[in-house]
Amino acid sequence: MNCNTLSQIFCLLCFFVGWPAAAQSVKVSVENTLDFDRVEVAAIEKASLSGFLARHDKKHLRIKREGTEAFLPIQWTDYDGDGNPDALLFQAFVPAKSTTNYVIVSDSIKKISRTEIKAYCKFNPDRDHDVAWENDKVAFRAYGQKKQRQSKKATLDEGSSGICPLLKKVNYAVLDDWYAKNKKLAGYSHTDHGEGYDGYSMGNGRGIGGTGLWLNDTLQVPKRFSECRIVDNGPLRVTFELVYEAWSTHLVEETKRISMDLGSNFSRFDVYFTSNTKAPNYAIGISLHQNTGQAKADREKGLFRYWETIDGVPIGTGLIVEPKLVADALTHTDSDPDQSHLLVVTKPRDRLSYYAGFAWQKSGQANTAADWDALMEKQLLVLQNPLRVTTY
Repeated sequence: MNCNTLSQIFCLLCFFVGWPAAAQSVKVSVENTLDFDRVEVAAIEKASLSGFLARHDKKHLRIKREGTEAFLPIQWTDYDGDGNPDALLFQAFVPAKSTTNYVIVSDSIKKISRTEIKAYCKFNPDRDHDVAWENDKVAFRAYGQKKQRQSKKATLDEGSSGICPLLKKVNYAVLDDWYAKNKKLAGYSHTDHGEGYDGYSMGNGRGIGGTGLWLNDTLQVPKRFSECRIVDNGPLRVTFELVYEAWSTHLVEETKRISMDLGSNFSRFDVYFTSNTKAPNYAIGISLHQNTGQAKADREKGLFRYWETIDGVPIGTGLIVEPKLVADALTHTDSDPDQSHLLVVTKPRDRLSYYAGFAWQKSGQANTAADWDALMEKQLLVLQNPLRVTTY
């Protein structure tokens, strides 16, 4: 047997000996370049797992921190809505300026533990035709047209299409329980029974992140949403789409794609809209209510916030908008609390992305306006410096 033949046999042996080990796991490194610890949802693109998935059933995929045995919650997410998963999500913990390693394995026996600490979305066609979403930090709600049609006060030509915060102070999911108890006892969620309550006054205001057109010192706003489609529903991320029928003198047709991760105080809004003419002064708003709080706008950084009290308890609300998209920022006060807003007016375009969030003092996340400013600054750094995920 010549040397060339021996070399070929050796190479084949190396391949077949090494192949099973390589196929059994995938190593994932997550790097944090910032100077504070981070607990965030990280994404692994499905394409980078193609070799592993070719040999293992996707439903048996598990991920754990290197050196540990407990499997972490995971979620497949669909970016483009085609029904096929595009990335694998997991919640990573990475200390300041360091890297944490994780391992993906296949296990058909050991299950992932279920938890009520999760991101969760609930559509309620049998109640107000509204949609609510929550995580371990915050909860929100948006209203559909069923309640608007039934309301004696509102008509289909009026607003009530803002984004309403629900004031929770526990890290576990509460929406199902609150809605179930509301059916038995009307107004149950408007009283704090130890978990928080629905205490934010919406009216026809924009709440936190509702939209409109700022024309001639008047805010034209959409009707409540007419359609809702849930794309992802936890446990790590919720994603859903709201469709709004044509509104304003420009006949704006609008779709909001909203997502929120476990561990974040902020929801991401990707808004797509068309109109019969190029709609000017598309605005994002924060309700100022009685104008007794502290409004602050930092156009250079794209940070806009309001600090006020609700039933005697402080709450910080805020928007993060890319500075180059901002045409103007203003506070508009009115004798009607529903019409008083901190408005971020954006440059004309067909798509707009921004973040809207809050922190309620009773949740323990922000005690002062300075705390809320610091939390918003921290969120901005997180957005500007995403975790670096590498597979090998």
